[in-house]
Amino acid sequence: MSTIYDVAKMANVSAMTVSRVLNNPEKVGATSRKRIEDAIKALGYEQNQAARALVSKSTGIVKIVLADKMAARDTYYMTLFAGISEMLSEKRLAQLVVRDTAPHIKSDGMIIMGLNAGQEIDVTNSPSPVVMFGKDYLDVDWVDVNNFDGVYQAT
Repeated sequence: MSTIYDVAKMANVSAMTVSRVLNNPEKVGATSRKRIEDAIKALGYEQNQAARALVSKSTGIVKIVLADKMAARDTYYMTLFAGISEMLSEKRLAQLVVRDTAPHIKSDGMIIMGLNAGQEIDVTNSPSPVVMFGKDYLDVDWVDVNNFDGVYQAT
């Protein structure tokens, strides 16, 4: 398995320049960028996500918390889930689907879906941003549909 140093050696640049191409390609001149991209392809280099997470202090993971009673046949939430998955993929973020907040698993954010009124979930000590689908009864950002206005506009 090749390393960033192997790519740098083959492209005759520093490892820092290779890192810039991987993270902010617009900051590297076209000629150097092309040499580095060619070396990456030739060596079959792939970034080590674990090492990247250690350096950046970012996991690249968003937890999606599904309510206990939420079933795969619930088309409303599955449609939301599909949209979330698509957007996270475009941003090159992974998703981890859990039934509770899984505080032992680090993530860059948490999306809570399908909680019923009165259902308890503790996000008070979450070190990452939290967004909830549905009415705001927790002290977190939330997104909801105005059903009353939707029905009014449809009639």
